[in-house]
Amino acid sequence: SATELEIKILGIANAVFRDTQIGPEDNLFEVGTSSLILAQIHEQVDEEWPDQVEITDYFDYPSVRTLAAYLEQRLAG
Repeated sequence: SATELEIKILGIANAVFRDTQIGPEDNLFEVGTSSLILAQIHEQVDEEWPDQVEITDYFDYPSVRTLAAYLEQRLAG
């Protein structure tokens, strides 16, 4: 089952990807993330959780599920 963070990040990603439905395990780069889309996702994630995720973290955690798990660890830490 999805965590609250995963649901929120998935909502952000799907709002930015207007023509593509993103699933929690989809690799954002394999579904066509451009630098502009990545910047838009990051901007919204940073608004919700300031200074917790760097833009480079998306390359290490390219799916919503892995990014949410990483963010949960950061917030708990």
